[in-house]
Amino acid sequence: MHTHTQTQTLIVVGMHRSGTSLTAQWLHRCGLNLGDDLVGAGTGNPDGHYEDKDFLHFHMSLLKHNQIDPHYQSTTQAITPNTYFQAKARHLVQLKNELRSQWGWKEPRTCLFLPFWHSLIPNARYLVVYRHYTEVVDSLMRRLNEQNQHSFQTDADKKRMERFFLKVWINYTNQVLAFIETTPEAQYIACDLYTLLQQDTLVFDHLHAIWGFDMTYQPMQTVYKEKLLTRTPLTLAHTEEMVEIADWLYANLESISLTGSNVNE
Repeated sequence: MHTHTQTQTLIVVGMHRSGTSLTAQWLHRCGLNLGDDLVGAGTGNPDGHYEDKDFLHFHMSLLKHNQIDPHYQSTTQAITPNTYFQAKARHLVQLKNELRSQWGWKEPRTCLFLPFWHSLIPNARYLVVYRHYTEVVDSLMRRLNEQNQHSFQTDADKKRMERFFLKVWINYTNQVLAFIETTPEAQYIACDLYTLLQQDTLVFDHLHAIWGFDMTYQPMQTVYKEKLLTRTPLTLAHTEEMVEIADWLYANLESISLTGSNVNE
């Protein structure tokens, strides 16, 4: 059992279908523990989600308790964990700290609870991974079709679902950016998925040399499979007002990118 009082925690932050599973798989390959009971393979993630079931189940239970869809959250309502969930979260963090001197997790719904987790782990570091909203919506639509969970009877039905997924992306991204605004620059880095694929050493060096995570570099290309990452962004002309909001949010993500002007040290 780990007995040190000081631990290091890395939280991978990102919307569904933004490359967080690929990022987590890479971090796992580099030697960072992201959980002892991980979600296995599934549609769109044949190599596994690299997602800690402890955090997944916690988030889904908390959302259900608040009568919110646990799968995709388009609502902007604030969710404050009650006493029970607060205690459950504290015990979970305590367990992870006792088991590891350094650890982390990836679970997309974390985007909805960042201030809460930060209150429990104030020294946590955050790796924000993002992807253009048109590609995220396209990927979510593809996964729906592959899972045979939805058959679109009309074009209007299809557009309605695209609009819903775009609303989810906007909600997640809004919450991530709001959290980043109140977080010291030394505690987070952000990177778009394709920059991470092409310049993985930028991220690794930050995690290892600046933040001090004990990891061994492995090229991202050792886990990347091109056929699993489709770049065919949708045209979302029927959601013009929302697209304007999404464009503004994406520009804000780009402004805090590790390759941008504010590489924090």
